[in-house]
Amino acid sequence: MTTTVYELMGSMRNIAIDDELIFPNVQTCIALVAVAGGQMVGVHVTIADIERMSQVAEAVKRQGAVTDIYVVGPISPMYNISSFTNFGGTLHVYDTPGFIDVRARMIGSVVTFEQRPTGGHAWQAIPITSFYP
Repeated sequence: MTTTVYELMGSMRNIAIDDELIFPNVQTCIALVAVAGGQMVGVHVTIADIERMSQVAEAVKRQGAVTDIYVVGPISPMYNISSFTNFGGTLHVYDTPGFIDVRARMIGSVVTFEQRPTGGHAWQAIPITSFYP
């Protein structure tokens, strides 16, 4: 199944759990994917969420033990993702330009990523070796 991960709302009801997640129109925001409790948890974090990153991290942590955290998007110092590193999971970061769609898939225990220009058709793989800690 595929779930589209939209921006968070005040209630954080847009935290998605699925084996395929699509983050549309990542501009100045970030696509955050955590492997928690053996499942993939996605959060489309925007500038509006900067002040509540620890709350977002806690919402992700409630899904289970976090083993890996992947962040894709135009990373800037304004996104303090340190709240996600306190879980003992491994952080993986891939810095991209804005205006892309991001797709994450989980097959077994392996997570893969792809990107395309916003609204484009052809997905391009993001090699897992392109992520940095």
